[in-house]
Amino acid sequence: MLLNRGTTTPVMVEDLEATATDGGVQLRWRLSAEARRDLRDITVERATAADGPYALCSVAQLAPAPDMSFEDTGLKTGSYWYRLVLVSLNGSRALAGPVGVEVGSGTPRITALHQPFAPAAGGPIQIRYGLAGSRMLVQLGVYDVRGRVVWRSERSVRDPGEYTQTWDRRDRSGAPASRGIYFVRLEAGGVSYSKKLSLLER
Repeated sequence: MLLNRGTTTPVMVEDLEATATDGGVQLRWRLSAEARRDLRDITVERATAADGPYALCSVAQLAPAPDMSFEDTGLKTGSYWYRLVLVSLNGSRALAGPVGVEVGSGTPRITALHQPFAPAAGGPIQIRYGLAGSRMLVQLGVYDVRGRVVWRSERSVRDPGEYTQTWDRRDRSGAPASRGIYFVRLEAGGVSYSKKLSLLER
């Protein structure tokens, strides 16, 4: 979800994801058709805390495309947060993110789903997980207490490493998820891992 001066806009950045690499971070995201039509360019900002301060880390402006990525290299061990600055054709700016990631912790010894992080003020949910061993097929999902699917990521093959993916608190129809208890599930290599998530804000 994009945030612009404290208000939600209909333009969507989908599947914003951060992956820790060897001394760096790989960001990946997808743009909706509306975003590709309305945006002029995108830049990437980095901080060491979710609430900033943020500084520009992309040297050049990125041209809008359906599937996008950015690699930030030469990082020291620690926590990093990233957000996208989206500039429309009329010059207005909007933000997507943030998404956080840990750098320098090495390849995980076990495959695990970490406790989801729900930022204050209704920001996107941060879903962090680690993959160990060989490449494996991965899918994330959010379920209500009755076991019904609220949101599900695309299935994809992942290398070993630490990953973070955002969920914008919307269900598959695009409506905001209600306050309440949910379960986040990681399916990786034929095994499932689950964590409880409490949504206190919409």
